[in-house]
Amino acid sequence: MIRRPPRSTLSSSSAASDVYKRQYQRRVRGTREREHSMDSSDDDCLLMAPGSGLGDAMAAGLAAGAMVSEVHAALVLLRPDCEAEVGDALQDVIHLLLAGDYPGVLRSETAIDLLGEADCGTVKRKAEAMVNVSGWEGELLVGCVGIAAVCLFARANLVGPEVDPVELPPWAALWEVVSVDQDSEEVSCCAQFPQLLAAGLAILEGCEELFDEAEMVCCWWKIRAVRIQILCLEGSSGTLFEKQQVSRARLKDLIKDEPENATTDKLKVHLHLEAALDLSEYHQEAQASAQLLSAQKLLGLDLDLEGVLGKRLHSQETLLPQLMLSVTRTGAAPLIVEHPGCPMPTNVMLQESNLLEAPVLEGASPEGDPALSLEEQATLLAALELRMKILPSDATGSDASGTNLSTEEFRPFVERVLATNGSEKSWTVQTVALIHRSLLERSRPKTVERALLQLESLELSFKGGDGAEAADRLRGWWLVAVRPIWRLMKILADGYLQMGVSRSALEIYTRIGDLPARIDCLITLNEHARAEQLIKERLEVAPTAGLYCMLGETTGNLEHFKAGWEHSGRRHAKCMRLLGMWYFQQKNWELAVECFNKSLAISRWHPRAWFALGCAHSNLEAFDPAASAFLKACHQVPHDGEAWNNLAGVYLKSGKKRQAFKAFEEATKFIRRDPRVWQNFMYCAMELREFQRALFILGRIVGMDAPSIDVDAFEFITFVLTESMDTALRRAYVQFVHQVSQTRYVNHPVMWGSIAKYHETSGHLDEGIEARLKQARCLMALSWKNDPPLFEMIADCAGKLVEAWKDKADAESLNLARLHLRGIVDHQDAVEVYHQNEHYLQLTQLLASLD
Repeated sequence: MIRRPPRSTLSSSSAASDVYKRQYQRRVRGTREREHSMDSSDDDCLLMAPGSGLGDAMAAGLAAGAMVSEVHAALVLLRPDCEAEVGDALQDVIHLLLAGDYPGVLRSETAIDLLGEADCGTVKRKAEAMVNVSGWEGELLVGCVGIAAVCLFARANLVGPEVDPVELPPWAALWEVVSVDQDSEEVSCCAQFPQLLAAGLAILEGCEELFDEAEMVCCWWKIRAVRIQILCLEGSSGTLFEKQQVSRARLKDLIKDEPENATTDKLKVHLHLEAALDLSEYHQEAQASAQLLSAQKLLGLDLDLEGVLGKRLHSQETLLPQLMLSVTRTGAAPLIVEHPGCPMPTNVMLQESNLLEAPVLEGASPEGDPALSLEEQATLLAALELRMKILPSDATGSDASGTNLSTEEFRPFVERVLATNGSEKSWTVQTVALIHRSLLERSRPKTVERALLQLESLELSFKGGDGAEAADRLRGWWLVAVRPIWRLMKILADGYLQMGVSRSALEIYTRIGDLPARIDCLITLNEHARAEQLIKERLEVAPTAGLYCMLGETTGNLEHFKAGWEHSGRRHAKCMRLLGMWYFQQKNWELAVECFNKSLAISRWHPRAWFALGCAHSNLEAFDPAASAFLKACHQVPHDGEAWNNLAGVYLKSGKKRQAFKAFEEATKFIRRDPRVWQNFMYCAMELREFQRALFILGRIVGMDAPSIDVDAFEFITFVLTESMDTALRRAYVQFVHQVSQTRYVNHPVMWGSIAKYHETSGHLDEGIEARLKQARCLMALSWKNDPPLFEMIADCAGKLVEAWKDKADAESLNLARLHLRGIVDHQDAVEVYHQNEHYLQLTQLLASLD
């Protein structure tokens, strides 16, 4: 708990205060230059002299610095066991904040004085006055009010229990006029009490210049407030992402100079985990993975998926391989914090009697897996989030039972977090794990019922049905990808739609106030007139650009998009974006480009808009602007294989083959089962004379069971190989021939002819003859009676075969040559159709020479 300091400490001398301030800023922030001179060294010696008054002041200052660091850690982690000593006013506010009484903090005199006027400039002036009077305690007082506002908004929208309007402070109504929209992206109509978030941002972001000693705390909570703002917006905002990046870079500098101890290590873990989640939200998976690895390194945690024999069904007798998550530590086991009085969300059990809750693994320890701390469980869920996002879009194979293989890869992470083995319990971590399990199970017939029941149970839990207090729910919420409650309800409604229960889905959309989803559901029910009337009724009461957009989407009338654009003062990006899509569908490329450019100039973090803009430019044959647009889409969503593929295509058309090759490399990482993409990649590789890579790509196409492969490309590669006989290319060629020989693709005359040419050039006479014979059989099996070019190929193949047999110069080979030639020359179709053909006559002469 926070304790009041003794009066003697509060009334310390000004000398002690000055010494503390200088030493604390040197140790924690490290932003001031040290003066190194002989005089200052002497002064420092005097300061440290035992028994001197100035030395006592130094000791008091260092103790105060440690105390402030303790308070900072408690506020960042919302840890209620802080033992630091602070002044009366700050002690009361921190006590309320850490106890979860956020309305109490927001009703305090400090909060009412700060937020009594809904103006960010006024808030900053009042905050500055408080800081000037109370110093670092004033900074913390101001920061605590901002943190409480953010936490109460998070409680109302993310974790619960629901906030009753009577709990709101008296100034809340004044802040309803302050918007938290960004880049013309509106806050969701489902968000509750957005004025709380506006007030929190006015303090944590608007007053950040005033924070000195409390900079780390307020900077950290500013990042979390911006994350909540991002979650509540209808679309993505590039400006908010940049704010997070700038603030996180500053926070990294601040925490770097903290003293090395267990608390600082925990703060660093939190910093990396939060960064991974924020980067993942904007599809920056490579950077997010690096942050996650840093967190794992600090925790000494190794995660590996392993195959272990086990069973998933009660009736199963034969043990089959099961995926298991192996969690090992390289250091000491963490301290598991007990929370005995904290209820957990209800874990709904399976209704399917034959399916086990978790797989029974062979050789499993009776004691179970080791217990995990809160941070370790959050690391597992963050790793799961990343795996789900970077998995290629076409990696959707299923096993014999119809279970999605990607689901089986994700399941061990969830099962490990939900395991009851003494791990540290967190309401939010358990809730997020249960949501992930529901998402994985809703596509499987045997578990879809449990998935929907679990989501219904979580809704009741959010409303306070499990009795968990706000402080317990908010503990560690920033470590996991918790989503607003209305998104959870939309998942439940989508599950009902998937099962055909559309009316129940409509009831949920109506209850949470999600108008766009409600309109979509009405359209699904073929109630277009009712959907249009509902939007028009809203427009009559309070017209907004967003409502005009919905009306345009419902009716298909582009005039509504234009009306919304004008209503917003030409600042609503979605109006132009939808209008651009309308023109795009009509193939009016010029107007589509104009609309997309206007939209993206206002709100640029929309990868699908950049993608559509690139397609429009490409259709206009403006390849440089098209490449720029596709590149923007790829940077915003690096795992969008379609965008990489289109970028490669544009590069090819503009003659930038090397750039196209690199883009195809990225595209094929995420589109792994589309032969067309791989075929284009192969052509690009051949253009760059990357023949070894082209053979590898051709092998991938063979493994996809494509309808056909480009035999002409294989013939050309064979020609290049026989001319150069490059060792590396030869090795790749032999490997490919071995692969394709076991498939149906090899039964093509060109394939066998190319293989025969390779063997003949390499001096493998018998292998060459065998390949030529197979080529001849493939040709003879075709309909060549009325196809002179095909008969020419038959004659050419026969001539080469005879020459090979003559080179062997033994009686058996000559007999084989005669038999083969007679089989063609005496064939009824050859005699009737080609008896005067020059190639037929050549074969006749060749046979005569052998006789």
